[in-house]
Amino acid sequence: MVAINTFFNCEVREEAPGKIGRGLFAEKDLVAGHLIIVEEPQMEFRSMAEVTKESVKSKWDEMQRAGNPVAYDLLGLSRQVDVDASFEEKIHSIYRTNCLQTSEHEGGEVFLAVDVSIINHACIPNATWRLNRNRPFEPHTVIEVRLVTDVKMGEEITISYCAFDQEVLPRQHFLNERYGFYCQCQACVWGTPFYQASQFRRHMIGAISMDIKTTNWRVTPDGEALLQGMVTAWENTVVLERALPFLWEVYAIAEVTARTNGFPLLSKIFCEKLLNVVVIHAGEQCDAFVNTMLHLNGSRPQRLNAEGRLV
Repeated sequence: MVAINTFFNCEVREEAPGKIGRGLFAEKDLVAGHLIIVEEPQMEFRSMAEVTKESVKSKWDEMQRAGNPVAYDLLGLSRQVDVDASFEEKIHSIYRTNCLQTSEHEGGEVFLAVDVSIINHACIPNATWRLNRNRPFEPHTVIEVRLVTDVKMGEEITISYCAFDQEVLPRQHFLNERYGFYCQCQACVWGTPFYQASQFRRHMIGAISMDIKTTNWRVTPDGEALLQGMVTAWENTVVLERALPFLWEVYAIAEVTARTNGFPLLSKIFCEKLLNVVVIHAGEQCDAFVNTMLHLNGSRPQRLNAEGRLV
């Protein structure tokens, strides 16, 4: 295993206010883009359908035989496992309630990250995680957690466990079915003004996304201008909802849509916006930064310098 540092300027607290179990908190004021965790993923599966009691136990056995300490770290991740369950059932339950999954847009892979699993959920998070598959000078895939907003000393670091275009009922169903809890954040508490506005915004995020991805903009009258307007509405709705990690998907989908519909100048605009989000959410040493630069420049860069920057 590669040696990886974790918890940069943050501390684990055994009791997070309003939560069951631990949480991760800022030790000092931190700014958006700050790197919180770098960790190597473990027990990887291509989809959630592959995550069975037998497959999880098989991967756990492999790690144990290899002397991987994560095999034992896994057992300490849950305090709510049924004491009467078999060992196979226990580790399957622990894995399911602590695993992460990339979006369908990114492949839907499932994996375990012991340190990242300490971070609690919020529907409006202040951090996001990404798989970095091709770090310069480093062959290992790693998970990086970075802030998407500034946080104050003592503030809890949170990520979202579910999709940002889901309204409250699908979110609550997913969180309970996968992780065993119902969210009580301001976007989920029924009847409040923020809840009502959030429901409308989440609906709009999903509806605009579907329209952008399914419309043939090339044959639509004034398609380029309409697409730009739709993406602006999508972007503004995401920002109002404070679902900032979703901006990556907004600009990535918008750029591909513009490029495949023959709007090169609009594609470049979205690509530049995507690049800015990538730098904050994943840094300049990630595969997404290199790929975005390729689209922006239209040619493959010759090399990376010692700091992993394009030259």
